[in-house]
Amino acid sequence: MKDFDEHPRPVNDNISTGRFLRLILIVLIIILACLLYFVWPYIANLPLFDG
Repeated sequence: MKDFDEHPRPVNDNISTGRFLRLILIVLIIILACLLYFVWPYIANLPLFDG
């Protein structure tokens, strides 16, 4: 195990991690957009904004 840990990480690992993080970010943005789309009428009806 110790010998395996001492090997440097391959470059492909970083690329896949970056893609994974970008995918998570896109999914979070889509979920937030859907939440805003469904919740915005209720937020707009609250007396937070005048009108």
